[in-house]
Amino acid sequence: MLFTEFKIRLGENEKCRNITDKIKDIVGEWGSVSGFLLVFVKHTTCGISINENESGLIEDFSDMMSGIAPTSGEKYYRHDDLAIRTENLDRDRKERVNAHAHLKDMLIGASQTLPVLFGNIILGTWQQILFFDFDLDDSAERQDRTITVSLLEA
Repeated sequence: MLFTEFKIRLGENEKCRNITDKIKDIVGEWGSVSGFLLVFVKHTTCGISINENESGLIEDFSDMMSGIAPTSGEKYYRHDDLAIRTENLDRDRKERVNAHAHLKDMLIGASQTLPVLFGNIILGTWQQILFFDFDLDDSAERQDRTITVSLLEA
């Protein structure tokens, strides 16, 4: 198995980032490999999707997700209610109010698996590998996120 990690942080006003070229570069460094590629983000408020990277579609997706899981503060979430929540609390720092980000991640998932044939990732014409950080709002501090890339050779 081949494995690597890299860090990513979305810029100001950035809702997602196309990471296809970065993933292709990694696979290219591994040579003429074939197998199953796993792209995984190690955070419970981020997601990986394969879709078209078109600005209107990204805005439509963002609007849809906001309708499904409005930002914490616009809706009551038990996860954010520290008067009743007793699990998975970070006592060393102020707990974030981010149930909406967790829910969005649960909808699209933290990973994607892609076929690789002779060093080439198999993607459709408009398919791109997209990274989303749902834990961003005006008060959120932007953080480095870790993405792992591994290939199980076939």
